[in-house]
Amino acid sequence: MNRSSPQLTVTDCEPTPNICSTADLAIPGESSDLERTANVPAVMIPGYEILELIGQGGFGSVYKARQYKLDRLVALKLITASDTSVDQFQSEAITLAQLCHPSIVSIYDYGQTPTHVYLAMELLEGEDLAFRMKRDGKLDEVRTWQYLRQVAEGLSYAVQHGVVHRDVKPSNLFLTSVSTGSNPAKTSVDIKILDFGLAMSGHRVTALVPSAEQPPLANGTPAFMAPEQHFGAKADLRSDLYALGVTAYQCLTGQLPFVGLNQHDIMIQKHRLPVPLPPSLANSWKILERMLNPDPRHRFQTYEELIERIDELLGNPSEVTEVSAGTRPGAISVWRILLIAAAFAAILSYVVISWPSDLPRPVEPPSNYIGDEISEALFDGATLEKWASAGSWWIGEDDEGTPVLKGSGFGRRTIPNSSHFRVVTGVDIANATVEVHFAVPAERNKGTRHVIRLSKTDGVQLGRQQGERGAFRPTNNAVEFPSANWLKDRRPYLEVRIERAGGIWSAWFHGHHLGSIRDDDTPKSSEILIGATGGEIAIDTVVYQRLKIRN
Repeated sequence: MNRSSPQLTVTDCEPTPNICSTADLAIPGESSDLERTANVPAVMIPGYEILELIGQGGFGSVYKARQYKLDRLVALKLITASDTSVDQFQSEAITLAQLCHPSIVSIYDYGQTPTHVYLAMELLEGEDLAFRMKRDGKLDEVRTWQYLRQVAEGLSYAVQHGVVHRDVKPSNLFLTSVSTGSNPAKTSVDIKILDFGLAMSGHRVTALVPSAEQPPLANGTPAFMAPEQHFGAKADLRSDLYALGVTAYQCLTGQLPFVGLNQHDIMIQKHRLPVPLPPSLANSWKILERMLNPDPRHRFQTYEELIERIDELLGNPSEVTEVSAGTRPGAISVWRILLIAAAFAAILSYVVISWPSDLPRPVEPPSNYIGDEISEALFDGATLEKWASAGSWWIGEDDEGTPVLKGSGFGRRTIPNSSHFRVVTGVDIANATVEVHFAVPAERNKGTRHVIRLSKTDGVQLGRQQGERGAFRPTNNAVEFPSANWLKDRRPYLEVRIERAGGIWSAWFHGHHLGSIRDDDTPKSSEILIGATGGEIAIDTVVYQRLKIRN
């Protein structure tokens, strides 16, 4: 679309996520009076004279208007009334009305007519950060952090008033030029945070710890959304900090840290840090390592912490040395593996199972169980204290510097005793043959256990086995192991998932359902075994999660 003149750009044009942004609006430049008149809607808003269209998206339009009562120009956001839009606008109006800060756009009025709902807001002159980068490319380091420091101050103020934005991104950050001192020729750039439409649930401000009546929503923009938001967790200030980190990365490099063909492709990459910044931006990277950590516990916990680091970088770059108190940027986190599990589940497909007559008949996996909030990293990247082994196992690092469990032979880990749970493992089998044993009898060598066997040459199969060394009896056709070409430029860790729910054991590999078998009700040991023969393997994650019946 033509964007020849970004002046008098709309303050806020994204009532719902992923619908429109100021970078994609049709903004009239030096339009004729006839063109401007043609863009004025045939609707009357009491108390306002609508002058011209300044922004339009899939959800509504924004007009330059004059408020009669106070004789001032405003940005009037206008959409056709519906139950959803009325709630959306009222939520946004209530949110913004509570906030009065130089870095947050001001709201003047809210109302509705029989056919429309509207918000009257501060009319800003300038352009959004997304358009600035689209036109000029990446920003220098000092300017980037000067802008984002203002944003951090505005978001910190919002948090103090119980508001979390949940959709921080360049198109929601508006750059305005203001004169300084007595000389109008001297100007500085202020930044305004726009679009608090996602900061509400119902008519309440989203609290830092939402109540049970406020279910988590995976709303936002995938490229900027924190991993926990995609998984459906309750967003808090650390989620906005992550999005602000993505914004900083884009400002400094001119590129997004994660790019994919679809939302799941993008989100699965976010279980790790992005490609580091160049050495010339080493001090900025030390800040971004905290902001973009996949685990919210390892990010900055307050905006004040971030502002302090920015001030050190702007004031004395050589002093910026701290990354994280006791935190490894590549540390294993529950969010990482849960994100992987959620992404692979989105592409779940079934393989044909051939089932010998003397083996238990397969059943369908139950679909009415979901993960609850009880989870535990069975390998935390720091200790093997709870692991027993009949082989050689140790903690090493992979090519990305991530702590991993390496070794061969059998490793055994006790898991919490629960009737309904899943265990998800990320494993790089290298050139070894790997077995994952589950549903192990309480007396290990006196019963049959289920086994997932992984081999690059023979594929992946589910089967049964008597003891650790008994003959393996496959119960499904082999699933082909991903080719070397497919694995190129991807992380080598592939997901093995085991679930017990509703008395049924189920197994998956890399999103493929290997099979489900009804439990035989004999006593089982509370453990999982991982074995490797013919070479060493690397395991980056082993996570346990309790399951519950879907409400």
